[in-house]
Amino acid sequence: LGAALGAILEALGSHPGELGLWDRGDRLGSLAGRPTELAERYRETLRSSVAEGLEPEILRELAGRAARLHDSVLGDSLGAVPYLEMILGLDPDDEQAFGRLKEILTGAERWGELESLYERATERLDDEARRIEMLAEVALIAEEIIDDAAKAAGYHERILRLDPAHAASLEALDRLYSRLGRSERLSEIVELRLEGASGEALSELRVRAARLALELHQPERAVGHVESLLLDDPNDTEAREVAELLLEVGNVKGRAARALETVYELRDETRDLVRVLCVRVDSLRPEEGEDLDEELQRQREDERRELLRRIATLRNERLHDDEGSFEVFAELAPLDPLDAELRERLVESGRRLGRYARTAEVLVATADAAEEAPLKGEILMQVASLQQEALGDITAAEGTYRRVLGLDPEDADLVLPAARALEAIYVGSNRPEELADVLRLQVALESDGERRGELLARIGELSAEVLGDTEGAIAAWEARLEETPDEPEALAALDDLYTRAGRWEQLVGVLERRRDLASGEERRALLLRQAEVQRDRLEQKSAAVETFQSIVDEFGPAAEIYQSLEGL
Repeated sequence: LGAALGAILEALGSHPGELGLWDRGDRLGSLAGRPTELAERYRETLRSSVAEGLEPEILRELAGRAARLHDSVLGDSLGAVPYLEMILGLDPDDEQAFGRLKEILTGAERWGELESLYERATERLDDEARRIEMLAEVALIAEEIIDDAAKAAGYHERILRLDPAHAASLEALDRLYSRLGRSERLSEIVELRLEGASGEALSELRVRAARLALELHQPERAVGHVESLLLDDPNDTEAREVAELLLEVGNVKGRAARALETVYELRDETRDLVRVLCVRVDSLRPEEGEDLDEELQRQREDERRELLRRIATLRNERLHDDEGSFEVFAELAPLDPLDAELRERLVESGRRLGRYARTAEVLVATADAAEEAPLKGEILMQVASLQQEALGDITAAEGTYRRVLGLDPEDADLVLPAARALEAIYVGSNRPEELADVLRLQVALESDGERRGELLARIGELSAEVLGDTEGAIAAWEARLEETPDEPEALAALDDLYTRAGRWEQLVGVLERRRDLASGEERRALLLRQAEVQRDRLEQKSAAVETFQSIVDEFGPAAEIYQSLEGL
């Protein structure tokens, strides 16, 4: 039997397409108890260039026999895998080969290969329902066995491209994107699930949709869901929670407040009702830069007044709320900017309540309503003081002080206090360029000569030592010198700056002025420097000779002076 099997195997090497020879090989291998030799012949035949010359039907038949030999006779199911894959490559619709390959890979926990099997199968299928079924199966494998949520989500997304309303995939994607933290797509999935939901499930999905929209900074979508929820059930606690969060979002807070207004009226919760009515009032205030036609503005003002009347009645008759007067001040102050006492009461009330930001906001509105620049400036200085000292918001305070500067740049009484406040801010925050600007502004408006001189000296030092602006420093010290012509500090500074800048003519002039103020060795040194600049920098030989000679005349002969004169 062994010899016969050997002969058959050898013959198969020359005639691999003869199925009869393979039949005899199967029988002899079984009778001789040597099936592994036959398996080796299958392997050599199907995995070599020999296979390229065989008909597809022959290849498929041989691959099937090889798979059965490994799977059923040799007990080597994994050895059958390449032959089953070969069958599927030749005939993608072979359900039997697909099913057995799936069983083998599952049993061997070879999940990556199993996933690849499904991937190839779905790509080849034309039957949409079957493709959805297989994608669902591989998605389940990815989620529950491989534990790859992102990959599972990808398969479900492919299902949605085939069937956008596929309920199981929508539910799975809801779960998967929640796990992955992909809020934006999760929000879209929840919105899709809403279309097919009803009853309690619809309410739960709406709440989730609202929360997700809020998280994604999509307040318009969020408030739409909240309005529907509270209209259907004013006692929906979760919807109320989301609506309360939306009260802090400027462009929808009015709608959220209106939805909650109905809720709190029905529940007779007066304090909360007053609170949301105040939000509605706030939402009706014109935004900065908002351009409203007269009719719409009138309607909004009428609504504000009506709401304020309701608030006043509720606070007085139901809540006995003295602290609520702050809100009254906040409404009245912009209506009467000239009432300084009202503003002081507003500021004091805000201080007691710790509502500095709101107080500053109201004062800004009051300043906007004022007609005269001095009054605007006075109110805005109050705002900046609150921002800087109570709120600790230096950036906001800086912006407000700068707004004061722009009201009337020629009004010293208005501009100087704001400029001095900015000076302190820029010193504290180490912002030398801005500091130099506000110091120059003060110089232009300051009437006190001594103070103006101090400011110019600071500008000069700042420009030279910090900003590296030699020309700016020169301009500042020259202006200082115009104020006090023989000021030693200014002359010394210009001496150094003209030297750096190579401005030799001006340097000679400064040296002459310094020389006239000096005596002794200092005077002699200044004369010597003057002569050297005239000789070396300006090439003014006669002027240099005259200066060197004056040194001799005043301080007596010196060898180095005579050497310089001889050289000239």
